[in-house]
Amino acid sequence: MKQLASRLRIGEKIVLGFGAIGLIFLGVIGYYQVNLRESVNAYQELARVYGARQVHAFAIERQLLAMRSTADRFLLTRDPALAEETRLHAGALGAETEALALTDQASAETAAAISAAADDFASRFDAIVRAWRIRGLDEGSGLQGAFRDAVHELEDRVQRQQVPGLEPAVLQMRRREKDYLLRSDADYVAMVDAIGADIEARIQASPLPTDERSAFSALLARYLRDFHALVEQNAQIEQLTAAMYEAAVRITPLVETNLASAMAAMQERSAAVAETSAERARWSMIVAAIAPVLGFLLALVITSRIVRPVRRMAELLDRLTREHPRERIETNPYGRDEVNAMGIAVNTLLDHKTRFFDWWRSSMQETIACRDLGRAEDDDERVRAALELNRATDAKLTQLAAERERLITKAQRLDQLATNAAGTSLGRTASAELRTIAGDLRTLAGMLEGR
Repeated sequence: MKQLASRLRIGEKIVLGFGAIGLIFLGVIGYYQVNLRESVNAYQELARVYGARQVHAFAIERQLLAMRSTADRFLLTRDPALAEETRLHAGALGAETEALALTDQASAETAAAISAAADDFASRFDAIVRAWRIRGLDEGSGLQGAFRDAVHELEDRVQRQQVPGLEPAVLQMRRREKDYLLRSDADYVAMVDAIGADIEARIQASPLPTDERSAFSALLARYLRDFHALVEQNAQIEQLTAAMYEAAVRITPLVETNLASAMAAMQERSAAVAETSAERARWSMIVAAIAPVLGFLLALVITSRIVRPVRRMAELLDRLTREHPRERIETNPYGRDEVNAMGIAVNTLLDHKTRFFDWWRSSMQETIACRDLGRAEDDDERVRAALELNRATDAKLTQLAAERERLITKAQRLDQLATNAAGTSLGRTASAELRTIAGDLRTLAGMLEGR
C-alpha cells in the first residue's frame, strides 16, 4: 500500500480519494435504485397477476349474468335478437376467460373449467334456439303453427257438418291444449288424447259419408300428431334448459373460487412484498449510514498519508536547527509523490549536514592534535598527540571511503537508468548523458581512493 501511495502524486491521491468517495455514494444510490426497482417490479407483478385475476373474474361474472339474463328473456319472448345478444355475451365471456388463462398457471386451470362450462352453456342455448324454431317462435310458425292449422280446419269442417256433440268436444280438446301450453302439465296431454279418442268415436258413429269420416279422421290424426310433436319438443326444450342452467351454475362457483383465491393470494403476496420492501428500506438506511463513515475514513487515511510525513519532516527540520538528528524519513526512491520527494530532500539535507559535521569534527580534532603535537614538551605528550592525530585522520579517511562507496552506488544507479532509457528513441540522448555523469562519478570516486 505504501509503495502504491508513493507512486502517486498528491493531486492524484486527492482526485482518487474524491473519486472513491464519489463511487461509494454512487454505489449507495445504485443500491437504492436497485431496491426501488425490485420493489416496483414486485408491486407491478402483484397488480399484473393477482389484480388481473380479480378484474377478469369480475368481468367473467358480469358477462355470465348478462348471458343468463338475455337467455331468460329469450325463453320468455322468443325474440331472435335476444338469442344473438346472448351469443355476443358468450363470446365476450370466452374472451375474458382466455385473458384469465394468460395470468398464471392456477388461473389457466380455472379458466379451462370455466371455458368448458361456458361452451356447454352456449351449445345448450343454441340447441334450445333450434328447438324453439322447430316448435315455433310464435303461434303461426313451426309445429305450433302446423297443429293450429290442422285444428282450425277441423273446427271449420265440424261447423259445416253439424255432427251432434262434436263441436263441444273439439272446443274441450282445444281448452285442454291451451291448458297444457300454459302449464306444461303432462296430465293435459292425456286429456287431449282422451278427448281426441272420443271425437274419433263420434266421427265414426256419425251418419256422415265414408269419405267425410275419413277426412275428419285424417285431420284429427294430423292435429294429434303435431300436438304430440309439440309436446316432445317442449320436453326436449325443458331438458336443454335445465342442462343450460346447470352449466351456468357450474361457472359461478369457479368464478367465485378464482376470485377468492386471487384475493387471498394477493393479500399474502402483498404482505410478503411489504415485508421485503421494509427489509430493503432498512438495508438502504444502513448502507446510507455506512457510506459517509467509509468516506470519512477514506478521507482520513488519505489526509494522514499526506500530513504524517510532513509533520515528521517539520519535526526533523526543527531539531536540525539545534542538533544533529540521526533519524531519517522513510522514502521510496522510485516514488512520484511530492511528499516523498520532500522527504528525500530532507534526508539529503540531513546527510549533508551530518557529513559536514563529521568532517568538521574530524578536522577540528586533527587541528587540535597538530597543535598539541607542536607544543608537546616530552615524549608522552607527543605520543598522545600523535595518536589523536591518527584517529582524526582515520575518521576522515573512513568518511571519504563512505563517500566513495556512495558515489559508486550512484554511478551504478545512473548506468541502470541509462540502460532503461536507451530502449526508446527519445531516451538515447538522455542515456548518453547519464552514462557520462556516471563516468564522472566513478572518476571522482577514484580520486577519493587516491588513484
